[in-house]
Amino acid sequence: MDTHPAVVISNRAKKRLKGKHPWIFSNEIAEKQDLPAGEIVEIRDDEGHRIATGYFNPHTLIAVRILSYHQEFDLRKRIADALEFRKQHYDTQVYRWVYGESDGLPGLIVDRYSQTLVVQILTAGMEKFRNEIIENLVELGSPDRILFRNDSSYRSLEGLSQGVEWVYGSPLNQEVIELDSLKFEVNYTEGQKTGFFLDQQTNRRRLCKYAHGERMLDVFSYSGGWSIYGAQAGLREITAVDSSADALKSAARNAELNHFTLNCIEQDAFQFLRQAYSSNERYDVIVLDPPAFCKSKRQLVEAVRGYREINLRAMKLLNRDGLLFTCSCSQPVTPELFVDVLRQAAADSGRTFRLLELLLHPLDHPVLLHFPESLYLKCAILQVSSL
Repeated sequence: MDTHPAVVISNRAKKRLKGKHPWIFSNEIAEKQDLPAGEIVEIRDDEGHRIATGYFNPHTLIAVRILSYHQEFDLRKRIADALEFRKQHYDTQVYRWVYGESDGLPGLIVDRYSQTLVVQILTAGMEKFRNEIIENLVELGSPDRILFRNDSSYRSLEGLSQGVEWVYGSPLNQEVIELDSLKFEVNYTEGQKTGFFLDQQTNRRRLCKYAHGERMLDVFSYSGGWSIYGAQAGLREITAVDSSADALKSAARNAELNHFTLNCIEQDAFQFLRQAYSSNERYDVIVLDPPAFCKSKRQLVEAVRGYREINLRAMKLLNRDGLLFTCSCSQPVTPELFVDVLRQAAADSGRTFRLLELLLHPLDHPVLLHFPESLYLKCAILQVSSL
């Protein structure tokens, strides 16, 4: 058994680790050695008992991320177990293969698009396993190619360089994938995140269950994922709004691939929603899927204000019996808080709404009960009520 340098933690951290939370913060370390970022360490309490193994970074707020509690960390087994879990629940090869701490692999994201793997390494500790990660992904997944999208700004906090690099196989910057009999063009090297937002895949399917009428508004549309599902559901007049011209070009291209048409409007979403009510435009279905309004609790008040405004304005734009699919990917906004914001917005709108469903993550983005930070996505389906 390998021995590693020791980090002694406070009783507060010990209590949280007893509940299997996978982080130790810098102010919870009582004793530490002079160690480089990414060093594997043993976590011990003040009596010298070993509690866990993790990797250490002296320069970040999250000083230690836990790799294992009772046994040696086995990278290959963790990657294999994550793949097996997805195979149990997915009959396609398009899914998130590895979701960081939720798969016992903190700092690692792997998205699978059939034979293309797009990988993000976010931490110095996981960067140490770079070559082993590539070897195991090739062995277990037999991909044609692997792209490292290591261009997240978070890497700079970890002292890592940023870049985009093909590390295996033949490069393929763009590819058309198929989901639910629909086609989407994915830009692996320049698209947001890893090229496509896989976390909304299950939720988009709910459009086909509930959608009715003719007119749909897709706000913060990005590449038009919700719009394309709306067209598949039979909605004939669909407007996609986004502030990015490139995103709207991608949405128009995806519509073309599926023989649909979109009305694309390049405009700030808040500005569009403020102007829409006076134009007397009304819709049968509205989707609000904005980017994260806050990344930390310090930004929470402003984020709540933003969510309340966009939902209030959207609620006023719905026809009788209209549907609102409204989302938040801000982790500090809990499901309870999000529903409360919607309740306030509905009261301000003067309308009554039924909450048909409150959806969370798909199974390829598993949520750990002992790690609330793994829960970030909320999607509420509301319907105007005549009450």
